[in-house]
Amino acid sequence: MFENIDEKTIKFALVILVVIIIFSIPFAVISNQTPKDKMVSEIEPALERVNKTQTTEEEDSVTEEEISSNEDAEEEEEQSKEEESQEAESESDVQPLEPLENLPDEANEANQNSVTIEKPTIDSLISKANNYRADKNYVKAIETYKAAAEQADDMTQKAQCYEQVASVYAIVKRYGSAMAYAQKAYNMSPSTSRELLLARLYYKTGDVDKATKRVNNILQRDFSVDR
Repeated sequence: MFENIDEKTIKFALVILVVIIIFSIPFAVISNQTPKDKMVSEIEPALERVNKTQTTEEEDSVTEEEISSNEDAEEEEEQSKEEESQEAESESDVQPLEPLENLPDEANEANQNSVTIEKPTIDSLISKANNYRADKNYVKAIETYKAAAEQADDMTQKAQCYEQVASVYAIVKRYGSAMAYAQKAYNMSPSTSRELLLARLYYKTGDVDKATKRVNNILQRDFSVDR
């Protein structure tokens, strides 16, 4: 039967057989795998891909954090440099103030006038004190009369203020303080009104003898020297 088959046909058949055997081996291996092995073989490549993806994302996130931190650091450094440059420019722009003596005379007078606070006059203080006394604000009246007395340069005017202080103290029945200021006013500038005030204060404090003596002095005084 095989005598009529030539040698080339036999070789070709052998080659076909070898090829069939080679290709049939993987199918045999696959057919011998259990369902579990097949599942594992299918899952492992997927897990490897997931791990690679996670690793790549983590690397990307770390890289983004480093980039953002570097950018923040660079921005802060640039801001600090800009602030330093602005401060340097502002310091360079500031000009030293000219001394006061180099300013024009009009500017010096304006500065002096702006600093100087005008003091109230003695007449205005006395008028204010009289208003306080009329309103029965005796504390303010006494304070204002004293302020006028301290500001007065003329002894007569100073004595007048102290006499008013004594009168207000007498109104509120503080006879000791009233006596002290009345005597002070009389010593600075003696007058009939001040001696009469002393006589009344002596009488109020119960010293009738001194009160009588003061009244006698007033009665014996000549009208030409009465003030």
